Amino acid sequence: MNFNDPQWFWWMLPAAALVFILAIRAGRKRKEQLKLLLGSASDDPDAVRVSAGARRFRIFLFLLALFFLLAAAARPYWSGRILPYSRQGRDIMVLFDVSKSMLATDTAPSRLEHAKFILRELVKDEPQDRFGLVAFAGTAYTVCPLTSDPVAYSQYIDELSPDLVPVGGTNIEKALAAALRAFKAAGGSNRAIVLFTDGDELEGNFKRILEQLKKRNTPLFIVGLGDPAAGAPVPDGSGGFRRDEAGKLIVTKLAENKLIEAARATDGIYIRSTVTDTGLTTLEKRIAALDTAEQESGVRTIPVEKFPLALICAAGVFFLYLVISERPMRGSMLLFILPALLICGAAENPQPEKEAVKEVKQEEKLPELPEQLYNLAREKQENGSSDAVKLYEEVLKKAASRPDLQARSLFNIGSGVHRGGQASVAGAFAQVQAQQLDPALEKLKEAEKRLNEAEELYAGALAVPEAAAFSKEASGNLQLLEADRKKIRDLKKKIEELKKQQQQAQQDARNAQQQNRQNAGNSQQQSAMDKARESAGKLEQQAKELGQKELEKKAKEAKESLEKAKKSQAQNRDQETKKHLDDAVKALSGNEKENPSQNDGKQDKSDGKSDGKQEQPKPEKLDRQPQNQGKSGSPEQERKIDPRSAEQLLDMLKKDEQQRRNELKRRSRGRRINVEKDW
Repeated sequence: MNFNDPQWFWWMLPAAALVFILAIRAGRKRKEQLKLLLGSASDDPDAVRVSAGARRFRIFLFLLALFFLLAAAARPYWSGRILPYSRQGRDIMVLFDVSKSMLATDTAPSRLEHAKFILRELVKDEPQDRFGLVAFAGTAYTVCPLTSDPVAYSQYIDELSPDLVPVGGTNIEKALAAALRAFKAAGGSNRAIVLFTDGDELEGNFKRILEQLKKRNTPLFIVGLGDPAAGAPVPDGSGGFRRDEAGKLIVTKLAENKLIEAARATDGIYIRSTVTDTGLTTLEKRIAALDTAEQESGVRTIPVEKFPLALICAAGVFFLYLVISERPMRGSMLLFILPALLICGAAENPQPEKEAVKEVKQEEKLPELPEQLYNLAREKQENGSSDAVKLYEEVLKKAASRPDLQARSLFNIGSGVHRGGQASVAGAFAQVQAQQLDPALEKLKEAEKRLNEAEELYAGALAVPEAAAFSKEASGNLQLLEADRKKIRDLKKKIEELKKQQQQAQQDARNAQQQNRQNAGNSQQQSAMDKARESAGKLEQQAKELGQKELEKKAKEAKESLEKAKKSQAQNRDQETKKHLDDAVKALSGNEKENPSQNDGKQDKSDGKSDGKQEQPKPEKLDRQPQNQGKSGSPEQERKIDPRSAEQLLDMLKKDEQQRRNELKRRSRGRRINVEKDW
């Protein structure tokens, strides 16, 4: 049994708690009233004939009736029917100006944030339409192709900033060209372009493209941002404002004239958006006036809801609650309980044995037609069942005469793998926030592997000539896949740089400690301390960027200790210098037991050997096994391994290798495939 709105069951916990609280309060009130009426006889069972068991049973029945009501609100179903469907809507390509001038604050809080707010509201109010996104400044590129997924589109809106396009300026010509290319791939006549810009520092000649828009009957809706009269200075990102070579403050103004001409040339509109009048209503009316066209069509499975059965059970249980008395009823209570239970059971399933046999047969026997098998696989995939991949593989085997179904099955499998990769990327980001870098790297490797599999499946689906029907969705998924790969590369690079900088900071701190122990010259000691302090500062900055608060704190402590050591060394305070250097090394190594000042005699006798070992960076296994850090011992002691432990380790390795081989064999069966969002 499945539910369309299972979140209703969360209300069961607070509802049950409320019922218990009210029942306890009512019990106390009854006792108080009985004492007032009967006095000391209120505790006499002959005077007060009430069954505590019957009262508790009535509370249970009330909770059960409440549960059935919530189950009805959750809309249960366990079967469905296949119906054709088609999606009608419009295609809107949004051109978003992310130049530096959009940071001006003459439209609060800034032109950029004001435009992002309008775009979010527009997408939320037009759920039936498809939206695309092109970011531009001195150049332009497609951030998101046409999509009907508002959640994914909102994520791309949040990422809009001047850092997306490194080339300065406002080149509307390139943005319009990118929109035309996207529309050429999308096709259809239900199209429009929405342009968010301040028109400042216009570059390029877009009159030729305006003529193409006019010929293709594609209107241009322009939203102007800023003040055309006074303007505003452009922030420089560091708390100040940008200035020209002569030191004069750069002021940006809304260039309305060219924008009004461009809107008129394509039979569009120009809207000047302010805080008091955003122009969103006017923009929505013009979009609603566009024609609609079919965007998607196919068949889908509609669940057959069974909530009336839950309502019948709730009514029967509540009737039983009203009928049963709290007086001792002994065996007569069964006269009311059994008929009610029989009524609920009959209403829920009039022929339990036949229906059960029928359901078992349906589970064992798969549909013969490839179309029905494909629809069943899609239904399983929508419900999150792991059996969907097996059903898609059956489609690939049986649909030899239907290459379109084979291509869609491949694409859907790839889409599921793609979503798994995105989930792994999200898990990696969560582990980074939880100060777990090595598990985050493992997650990123897993995500990279899944994305590669998804790409192979997408490619296999697109290789089929009949895949042209969903090539638009495929191209969009491939672009999303490339964006996910970029996130993985960026995060891996930051983590690896942080780990490398951590090793470098440890090495530099140990070198400064070594120079101090060997009583090197003041200039050499000062240079080593400066280098170690600089490395600790870089480590602090990188740890702060990745949100590694503990490492950032230790790096800051190490930097402060190195600064104190430098001052002490300049004042010839050898003991203080040594203590501060030891504190710096201790903070960077994270080893609470490592304190060279406590073992000066041993360290001085073996400086050569110990120094050689310290100069070699520790492997990553220390991070993966922090419980081994801080332990000391000779190499001979570390080589001794219990034979029984060695055998257990070998058995574990053999089992792990066999599991990997079985997994590779399982994945190599059949063709590799890719997933589209077609539900």
